[in-house]
Amino acid sequence: MPYGVEIEIDTRDVEREWLQGVEDLMNEVHQGTKAAIGIGATQARLSAAFQDRSGKLRASIRGVIKVAQTNRVRGELQAGVSPRARYASFVEEGTSPHTIEGNPLLTFKLPDGTWVSTRKVQHPGTRPMFFMRAGAAAADRTLTRAVDRAISRLKGRMEG
Repeated sequence: MPYGVEIEIDTRDVEREWLQGVEDLMNEVHQGTKAAIGIGATQARLSAAFQDRSGKLRASIRGVIKVAQTNRVRGELQAGVSPRARYASFVEEGTSPHTIEGNPLLTFKLPDGTWVSTRKVQHPGTRPMFFMRAGAAAADRTLTRAVDRAISRLKGRMEG
């Protein structure tokens, strides 16, 4: 027999460890996403950027998470925080001056307490309130920390 070296390497343990590590990483990212969305929604609701006279806008702010289990990407997450009130974008982004027309009349109370009825009024517009920015920033910070921790754990697992 000629001189030589025969090497056999069994990578099943490494592969098993890697797959378990990736599964753990996905679970940690999912949990971090849930936490981030909850914190983001809470921060947006607590925003002092706007006055919510009815409470409907604050109450409409929700976090939503969808987990896809498809052949394309296993465990793909879609998540977000958004207000459901139909007028939320006007509060967030502001409005340009515009005409409001009644059907047939508009009736409203002036600051001095006088009631006025008219067919139309020229609204001066509103400034943007950006109440969702605090929620987005808080969600981003929380998710970034969670992902960083999960990746560090996976690296430690594979190095150790």
